[in-house]
Amino acid sequence: MYSSLKLFFPRLTSLISRPTRALDLPSLPTHNVETDPERRARTLKHLLKANHANNAIFHGTNLSEANAVPNILCAAYLLNSTAEELTTFYETLSRGLDPWPDIHGGVEDDVWRDTEIGQEEWKEYLGKRHQQRAFVDFYEDRMVAEGYEWKQLVNHYLYEGDAPLAYSLVAGSGNALIRLATAYQFNFRDLGIEALAMASCLYSPDLASKSIASQYSVPTGRSTSILSILAGFRNDTRLKSEALRETVIGEHLDKWTFACASEDSPHSTQDLANALKEAHIVSVLHELSCIDRMNLEEPATLGTTDPLTPLVFSAALRTILPQAPAGFAVPLLRQWLYLMMLTYLDIEFPDIYGKAEWNASTHDNESHSWKAVVYLSKQGVTQSDAAQTVLALQTAAETWGDDVDLKAVFGERYSESQLDGRNFWLKAAYTMVHDIAQVDVRHS
Repeated sequence: MYSSLKLFFPRLTSLISRPTRALDLPSLPTHNVETDPERRARTLKHLLKANHANNAIFHGTNLSEANAVPNILCAAYLLNSTAEELTTFYETLSRGLDPWPDIHGGVEDDVWRDTEIGQEEWKEYLGKRHQQRAFVDFYEDRMVAEGYEWKQLVNHYLYEGDAPLAYSLVAGSGNALIRLATAYQFNFRDLGIEALAMASCLYSPDLASKSIASQYSVPTGRSTSILSILAGFRNDTRLKSEALRETVIGEHLDKWTFACASEDSPHSTQDLANALKEAHIVSVLHELSCIDRMNLEEPATLGTTDPLTPLVFSAALRTILPQAPAGFAVPLLRQWLYLMMLTYLDIEFPDIYGKAEWNASTHDNESHSWKAVVYLSKQGVTQSDAAQTVLALQTAAETWGDDVDLKAVFGERYSESQLDGRNFWLKAAYTMVHDIAQVDVRHS
């Protein structure tokens, strides 16, 4: 199953073995809630442990939905939610989850039949979601063997061996990567275990191969601009054929010049930072264009993919890349672009250039603050990604600065845009959260 991947991974071996980090940006602050005596921290710790002990990491039909409760709770905590608010959020969010199944043959339904996993055969169970409980047990046992050093355990399974799990973190809309970022921010080993179990259950050799640069012959159309890549992707008529879609996605992915660095010609840390910044910006532009569609009530063109996913994934990369080995920066950023393309295709190509615009109130009232946006986000936190969205944009503002040079991002098509780049992240946060609140009202 993994023999084909071994043909690609050796090219990165020397890069992976380097001690340098993937991205030379400062790591985000760590919140050690496991040892913090403050009431909010203690409450969050107890809720995260309750979720870990009681609720499965996947639920729903064919285990297609991920348990995102820890991500939302931690985002709400960072946005200064009270202990009472955190408890209310948990009680509301956990209602739709499934409890852990009885393990090892205690349940008749094959969906919940776990088989104990050992060190010698763990790879045989990769990609099997019904092994979720067994994978959690496996990694908890391995953590004991690692002296409870959960980060060391994560590094071993994510970045080492002939099929590193890090090459497939985009599977399942990037839920494993998002959980891992949360684990790092809170230094919370239960979340690290969940991230590894998610990555194992969602692992896909096909997706892993797309993380490696230059799988396809792309003679023309290479560009450093993500928007240019997406424009060419949008206009590719071969996408009408289901059979050709993965090939088409792979070809356009390889047109991103940044994503085709080799061991002989690696990128500088500044290249990597610029690529991550552009990924953040394009994720915002895409979501704003989707908001325009929702306001026009075009449900047939909204697809089944959450348009916020690329933004949350790119924000998770801001946490992960300073922690990851240098050889994994390009593969992880390629996974973001792959997810961006899937989302863009599923939502039937919203007009990023001409339709993205700010909520009208951002022009009427320049006194909007992060405090006001945070307050608005809490009104819909139990039904949406509002807290994660605000946190992602707030972190982007702290990383890249308040203003964005949209002319550099849009290039020749800058004149078509309805946006300005002043206070970019704050205006984006207000526009997105205001829309989420409106959606919650419409669906209530």
